[in-house]
Amino acid sequence: MRRFALTMMVVFQLVHVGNSRSERRSAFSKSPLSNPMLFAGTALALSLQIAAMHIPFTQDVLRLEPLDIQTWLVICATALSVTVAVELHKLMRTRRS
Repeated sequence: MRRFALTMMVVFQLVHVGNSRSERRSAFSKSPLSNPMLFAGTALALSLQIAAMHIPFTQDVLRLEPLDIQTWLVICATALSVTVAVELHKLMRTRRS
């Protein structure tokens, strides 16, 4: 359960970073590569999370184990729900203006 919760929080934050690049424009209207440092940082953060689950030392320290593909799919689908919420908020906000 710990590995699921930790990974869920990490992936939620990484998805939300993409949504937060603009307060008004859709996340889909901007290229993820428009900010290479943000893209690299996000990729690095995800890589570190995956590495923490696979490197024996960090597995012991953090008490983590690798996740199966089904769990990754659940995490990604759930984390993407924040995109739907933020995009709806941006849409309502721009219609009010």
